[in-house]
Amino acid sequence: KVTSSLSQLRLPPTVQGILASRIDRLSAEQKELLQTLAVIGRESPLGLIRKVAAITEEQLKRMLSDLRAAEFIYEQPALTEAEYVFKHALTQEVAYNSLLRERRKQIHERAAQAIEALFALNLSDQYSELAHHYARSGNGSKAVKYLRLAAEQAMSRSAYMEARDRLNSALELLHAQPDEPERDRTEISLRFSLNICMKFSGGLGTAASVENMERARQLCEMVGDDTSLFEALDALEDQYFQSAEHQKIQAVGEELLKIATRTNNSEMLGRALFWLGAFSGMRGEFTAAAEALEQARSLSARGWLMRDAQGWYDWRIETRTYAAPVWWTLGFPERAMARSAESFEVARAIAASPSLLMIALSFSSFLNLRCRDWKMALSHIDEAKRLADEYGMIDPTGFFRGWAVARLGQPEDGLAKMLPARGWMTALRRWRPLFFWGLADVYLALGDARQGLEAVNHALEVGPGESEAELRRLKGELLLIADEGAVAEATQCFRDAIELARRQSAKSWELRATMSLTQLLASKGRRDEARAMLASIYGWFTEGFDTADLKDAKALLNELEGTRT
Repeated sequence: KVTSSLSQLRLPPTVQGILASRIDRLSAEQKELLQTLAVIGRESPLGLIRKVAAITEEQLKRMLSDLRAAEFIYEQPALTEAEYVFKHALTQEVAYNSLLRERRKQIHERAAQAIEALFALNLSDQYSELAHHYARSGNGSKAVKYLRLAAEQAMSRSAYMEARDRLNSALELLHAQPDEPERDRTEISLRFSLNICMKFSGGLGTAASVENMERARQLCEMVGDDTSLFEALDALEDQYFQSAEHQKIQAVGEELLKIATRTNNSEMLGRALFWLGAFSGMRGEFTAAAEALEQARSLSARGWLMRDAQGWYDWRIETRTYAAPVWWTLGFPERAMARSAESFEVARAIAASPSLLMIALSFSSFLNLRCRDWKMALSHIDEAKRLADEYGMIDPTGFFRGWAVARLGQPEDGLAKMLPARGWMTALRRWRPLFFWGLADVYLALGDARQGLEAVNHALEVGPGESEAELRRLKGELLLIADEGAVAEATQCFRDAIELARRQSAKSWELRATMSLTQLLASKGRRDEARAMLASIYGWFTEGFDTADLKDAKALLNELEGTRT
């Protein structure tokens, strides 16, 4: 009933103010219970309330009934016992904020301890909740512990963005703790996990990612642990590899070899050899790359069937995925396919992580694109995308999909799928030549010489590398469709590509460039010269005769021999 005029009523100006006024009218015991519920969370199981509130069962039952009658909370049935839920989030917020800071921290601590006691047999379901309460109680070490466990849990289901957030929160809390070796070891572990999350959620090779691992490296040197230092350097090598920082790759690689030799650790040696091989391949030193990668493969083959993967990156898989294109380039397509198939075998044998299988699929699709096996490339890309969608991972195959689609007869559609990758692929120097190489190949299929030549020139700006011979061949082909009179310039591009491929022992690139030159010479009436040149390189091959390039070379040879004068 209105007992005075409306002009005399003093209503709080906000909803929060009205709620605070209602809460203040509760008895001291009722208000304390409501505040306790606010700290526990929006939903509070009865068993947890009993442990945190520390009042008699009769008092608890009566006060919960009073709070329900006042419509602050309502009872919600659950599988085991009732839960009490705030009717509105604002009610919880106002009740929570009405607590003094120290009192709030005490209740958070009690809530966390109660959860540990109640769910001791199945604590893994409570990691996030425990991290929440301990972080707000001021118990930093416990909060860091449960944030790390929650992050590992998220990583196990490939929820890398969620894990990344939890790890960053843990690092923030860790900064407030005193410097000591144990704290440093905890930070090292967190930063290793964060590096994995960055790799699979976007960010590998970025300034933040490099800074993260440089800090881990610094801590490992302070702690004096060779094993941890090797892990940090291994991750840094990956970072520098993405940005193609050759001097840093070389320096870190030498450190990895030193530690592996000093510790006489065969696995470390295998990993160091993997990076040596990958770096040699990046520079176009294919023979050295194959030698190092095969040594690494032999070291990894000693026990991989009986071991679990150590995280979400595994050098035993990547040794094979990197070896495959190297062997193809050297002129051994069947060996390349065997290494690619082996990467799937290893990925399935050593871990259940979908991330590892996605890596194998992605690299295999790239090998298929090199071999011009567009349908198989698309099949592997589809499977990689399915895994990425199912587990919430970054899908790195959109560019490859576009390339395959373009070469399967839909160049405009394929190009539209490739272009969105420009940002991340050109930001990382490692992938920049690949991006422009793919574009140039598709522009050639479209007959767009201007944009094709522009793409080739962008790729060649990066400097010598694994695809330079093919880029020079593409430049010659694009020059011919841009200007029929550019025969001399195109011929020089083809000859430059052949010469470079020979220096690199890159027989597959040499074959492809020789076919381009052969066709040009034959069109100018120099068929005998063309036939002899193509026969020489074709005769070198001993395997892979069912691959696209060798089948085309054989058909061209037959044609030249049929028209020989």
